[in-house]
Amino acid sequence: MLAILYFVGAIGLAIVQLNFANELNLSNPTVMASASIMVGWGILGGIGMWKGHSWGWWLGGLYLAQSTFKSGIAIYEILQITSQHPDEITDASKYYLRYIGRMIVHPLLIGYFFKSNVLKFFKFSETERKTLTKQFLGYRALLLAFILTNMNI
Repeated sequence: MLAILYFVGAIGLAIVQLNFANELNLSNPTVMASASIMVGWGILGGIGMWKGHSWGWWLGGLYLAQSTFKSGIAIYEILQITSQHPDEITDASKYYLRYIGRMIVHPLLIGYFFKSNVLKFFKFSETERKTLTKQFLGYRALLLAFILTNMNI
């Protein structure tokens, strides 16, 4: 079921991203590359998870990790925009709820990826759990370092 959700979500993200880019005349290569990576991870992750491939597990987990950080960045950007334009933006609470909700749900789903039955489905042994956890946390640390060095905080 999660595999189907990934696949459909990635297709939806591609459609929304293309419409958003066309509406706002966005041609920023960084934004488009980030969206393309997310769409690719979602589609391929969905296919890989459906078939029970270990690379599907990795892509699915990385998709969630990336989404968690993107939600954190969105919250930061909402704070910046609302503080710069307090008269124009009267209520940003729905955006805060959306992105805070994602920051709560995505780590829970990442935790699900590390359950014994899920690891077994993707043909990972129980002894590989520690190694997978270290590798996954290492990726998240690198991603966080990259984001923080490229933000104007």
